[in-house]
Amino acid sequence: MFKVIIEKDNEKEIYSEVDNIDEAERDFLNAVENTISNFDDYTSDDIDEMVYNQYEYFGRGVIYIETDGLDPF
Repeated sequence: MFKVIIEKDNEKEIYSEVDNIDEAERDFLNAVENTISNFDDYTSDDIDEMVYNQYEYFGRGVIYIETDGLDPF
């Protein structure tokens, strides 16, 4: 089980819960695009690294993929 989580100001929001990593990565990118105001400035290398790491910090928060209850940090 994979969860895409948006954590901001010490509050967690489950953006999605899916069964495979491909869906989780798709939802993760959607969450980042919809949450981070300067997403348009990201290069393809930035996006590849972010997906590889499975998290991205922003302002006062972080968006990440949780895998079987474990976060990527």
